[in-house]
Amino acid sequence: MNSQKIKIDRISIQSQGIAPPVVQAAVRGLGQELLAGLAQQRDALKPGQNLQVDALNLGTIRVTNGRDAKQLRSEIYRAILRAIDPNLKLSDRR
Repeated sequence: MNSQKIKIDRISIQSQGIAPPVVQAAVRGLGQELLAGLAQQRDALKPGQNLQVDALNLGTIRVTNGRDAKQLRSEIYRAILRAIDPNLKLSDRR
């Protein structure tokens, strides 16, 4: 069986002016969204390839609406995918 595995031990994100409940809502379910997004990226991982990331520092994530958890999640999602592979083609549907 050819399976892929991605393991990220720690993600560091800085937020300013965003309430903790909004941040918590944004990261809830992020793992499933990342898996779904990576599944659409045919060249993200080759069959049988594993990716181990010890720490991922995304820096500051900027959003236009600090109360919109969906927008924040989308920006975090895109930043993580870019950090994993800057050559990924990210769709604008997120």
